Amino acid sequence: MVPAEPDVDEWLWVIVGDLPPAYIVMDNAENAEAALEAYVGEMRAWAEAVQLGQPTDELIPVNVEPTPANADLLLGRLQLLDAYLEQEDDS
Repeated sequence: MVPAEPDVDEWLWVIVGDLPPAYIVMDNAENAEAALEAYVGEMRAWAEAVQLGQPTDELIPVNVEPTPANADLLLGRLQLLDAYLEQEDDS
């Protein structure tokens, strides 16, 4: 498939599951591990902004209300991804 516009990425990573879906462009992640690390970083920035009462307009879009409870739930899931990534680094 060819992108509809010249400035649209041709390839990207899509992250889905028991967490907010997102896409990560290939420029920022050349493999699956890098894509997950980028995802965790972007989602952590969103959750921390929510916890501090800061705006999230310029951050990765997350399909839940920006409440402290949702931020806490997301951070818990991100800890699981962090543990997985650390395990992969050790092998």
